[in-house]
Amino acid sequence: MIDVLGERQQALMKLLLGKKRQGFTIDELGEKLGITRTAVKQHLVVLERAGCVEHGTLQASGGRPRRTYRLTGKGYDFFPKQYSWFSEAILEAVRKEKGPEGLLALMDQLGNAVSSGLKAQLGDGSAAEKVRKTAELMNQLAYEAQVAPPVGKNALPAIEATNCVYHALAARFPEVCQFDLALLANLTGATPVHEKCIVKGSDVCRFRFEKR
Repeated sequence: MIDVLGERQQALMKLLLGKKRQGFTIDELGEKLGITRTAVKQHLVVLERAGCVEHGTLQASGGRPRRTYRLTGKGYDFFPKQYSWFSEAILEAVRKEKGPEGLLALMDQLGNAVSSGLKAQLGDGSAAEKVRKTAELMNQLAYEAQVAPPVGKNALPAIEATNCVYHALAARFPEVCQFDLALLANLTGATPVHEKCIVKGSDVCRFRFEKR
């Protein structure tokens, strides 16, 4: 994500990355970047507005204390992370030790655990209302989900998601989809049927629900 910033702003943030707690003063940043105080201030204003930089501690000097600037948590997250690689390594280790069935069971446990922490947000309601509220919760998790009309008499609405939040992982480890099924089953109280899958070439992941 850091690539969306200008070259100077990237360089400034990389300097702050190496001094996360203390930060740098405007003069120190100007010296290291080879630009004027005014230019440093302009870049800091942009980065502060973006929520990437904040005021740090006051640095003692011969005269008045000087303000330092440091990265925020959001600014730190602008730098590349290897979550996908790390997740792949964990899943590979589990499948190697426990087999596909063991990995499937782990995904089922994770889905149930995560959904248990979210169920309170659903409140009471009919099965159809729970499906709709579940779609809203999925959007909070970046699924880009929407409710699709029910097909058939007395059928429940379906959920269609246009974003597979772990596409690369699911392509290599199909067992990961069990996380979604367990999550949806526990939240809706119905049995989800995975009718369409983005990893398998569909435009959406579609989940139909059968009443229990």
